[in-house]
Amino acid sequence: MKKNILYFVSFIFLIFISILTYISYFEIKTKSFNNQIKNSINKFDKNLGIEFDEVQLLFNIRRFNFEAKIVDPKITFNSNSIDIKSIKTLVSVKSIIKRDFAVKKLHIQTKSTNIKKIISLIKITNNTPQIYLLQNKIEDGNLVANIKINFDEIGKIKSDFEIYGHVADGKINLLSQFNINNVNFLFKIKNKKYDLKDIKFSLNELDFFSKELSLIDGNGIYNIKGNLNNKILKLRKENISNILGLFSKNYAIEQISFSSKNNFSFKLNKKFKVSQLSLDSQIQIENLSFKNKKKGKYFFPEIKDIVFFKNHDVKINLEDNIFLAEGFGNVLMQNKLDKIEYSINNRDQSYQLDAILELNENPFSIEFLNYRKKKSNTILKTKINLNKNNEIDLKILNLKENNDKILLENISLGNNFKIKKIDKIDLDYIDNDNKENSVQLKRKKNLYYFTGDVFNFDKIITKLLKDETSKKNLFQDNFDLNIQIKKIYLDNSDSLQNLKGNLSVVDNKVKYADINAKFSNNQKLFFTIKSKKDKKITSFVSEKAKPIVKRYDFIKGFEGGSLDFYSENKNGKSASTLKVFDFKLQELPALTKLLTLASLQGIADTLTGEGIRFNELEMNFTGENKLMTIDELYAIGPAISVLMNGYIEKDKLVSLRGTLVPATTLNKTIGSIPFLGKILVGSKIGEGVFGVSFKIKGPPNNLETKVNPIKTLTPRFI
Repeated sequence: MKKNILYFVSFIFLIFISILTYISYFEIKTKSFNNQIKNSINKFDKNLGIEFDEVQLLFNIRRFNFEAKIVDPKITFNSNSIDIKSIKTLVSVKSIIKRDFAVKKLHIQTKSTNIKKIISLIKITNNTPQIYLLQNKIEDGNLVANIKINFDEIGKIKSDFEIYGHVADGKINLLSQFNINNVNFLFKIKNKKYDLKDIKFSLNELDFFSKELSLIDGNGIYNIKGNLNNKILKLRKENISNILGLFSKNYAIEQISFSSKNNFSFKLNKKFKVSQLSLDSQIQIENLSFKNKKKGKYFFPEIKDIVFFKNHDVKINLEDNIFLAEGFGNVLMQNKLDKIEYSINNRDQSYQLDAILELNENPFSIEFLNYRKKKSNTILKTKINLNKNNEIDLKILNLKENNDKILLENISLGNNFKIKKIDKIDLDYIDNDNKENSVQLKRKKNLYYFTGDVFNFDKIITKLLKDETSKKNLFQDNFDLNIQIKKIYLDNSDSLQNLKGNLSVVDNKVKYADINAKFSNNQKLFFTIKSKKDKKITSFVSEKAKPIVKRYDFIKGFEGGSLDFYSENKNGKSASTLKVFDFKLQELPALTKLLTLASLQGIADTLTGEGIRFNELEMNFTGENKLMTIDELYAIGPAISVLMNGYIEKDKLVSLRGTLVPATTLNKTIGSIPFLGKILVGSKIGEGVFGVSFKIKGPPNNLETKVNPIKTLTPRFI
């Protein structure tokens, strides 16, 4: 009996071993585990379900568990469903016996599925901010994924899950201005790390690609690292508007074509704030064109409305908020290509621009200095700092052309563009009038020294006399100036020797000046300003008047003469006297017209021909704001005298009246007759028995001149 029982048990054991051996080598199909698998999945999440026909089992003798495989199942969740290629799971026999959670591993292999459904499924198992962001920004695309999940004894997903696969034909909407289409990439998600590879996409129909992009979740701080590249892209103004319009409306780029390679890394917190941004870019610009709003004709006379950068190599590096951009290439500002090299960085809380411009056959000029480059190559180097207070420091501007040199060092401008200081200016060049210039300006605290051998002041004097900018507030601080220059050119024919003196500028006004020099024939020139409390007294004496007077366009053919000017200014109101002695005029349009209207054609012809000599001119006038009131102006000469008064409102109205007396010598003869001469000619200088009364009135560019016919050629007492 015992022997039979032993045989039976052995037989059963053999059958059991045979069955285990069989199912460990050959799969069996069964529906016995369907409910348990469905219940396990539903236990994990009540909204998660699965539909399938049968389970394929393969027993693992060594680990004492079943490997279950489900082919072509359908996963259901939240009223959605996903067709799956296969689901593999590992079921513990021991857990089944103990009625514990039996599923230990889960491997899901999807078919090509709409990506939004996949994201919704992943969200059930891994509801992170990244998944939420993807769900709201991804609009379309297909995904094939392999999902590997391990469970603990109570059915909780372990942290060593793994998801990998690829995305095809994706579509993402980041912002209304940006549409990302044709997205293709491989991905791998493992615990807190997200890796993307072989990324390709189109941003607003512009193609980009990336070898890799990784995101690591560091407990709420996301470390992002990757690269982004593009082949030649051609952007027109409308494309640039969509991109740059997000940041600023003040752009001037018209077109750009470029390729680039970019490596980057940064950290992102849960509020999407970026920190520790690092960027390393290499950009090749084939062509960049932008509008030239500022024109720049002051330095570049033939500059165009559109400026082109061509064939530029640019490197950009950003690390710890320190930005550095370096580049070189060709620039077309005028008619021919020039070369430029540049760098921009923001160290020490300021921006620094270094540039070297090589000008070939294009012109370059500095009008104020009467400088224009010759046809040879010119190198212009500049270094500019812009600090956090928007103050500009011109560290250096160095221009070299053969033997010509213009050097500026450490010129500081405040945020109101007023000059704070100038450390050094060194000028050594031949100007447009073929005049040599060799002077230096140096600073010691608030005292400046303007010294040198020779300087052409012609253009500067003209600009100061005509240009209103000379009256603007240019300087931020007060300063003193000492001048010692051996020779000063006033024009092509006149020069001053040994110009010496001092002046003080307070609140952008000259409060004190004492300057003197001599003309080539030892004629003297003095200029003084003295200030006492609220009164300023100005005196200017030149024993040679022509170099000053001839600069006024309405006076032609001025010869000889000396000039004496005296003015007192108090509380913004000035009282002045101008005297000019022993001079000759060849042409004065207003006077010529008067003589013609008064039928004194002979004198008018003399004025425009040989010229009329005057012994003396004196004008007494007052000024306040833009109004100049001429109390009295008279000019006396052998042939004619003029007596006049009135006012001139700058840029608005001229109103003058007076008397013109021809044949001054004859009037003097009549005036010398005792008693009768005083009645007929009068006691005032310039009055006479024969006179013409006139009026000049109207806007400066449209003056109307009238002669009073009642008083023409009549005795004074009538």
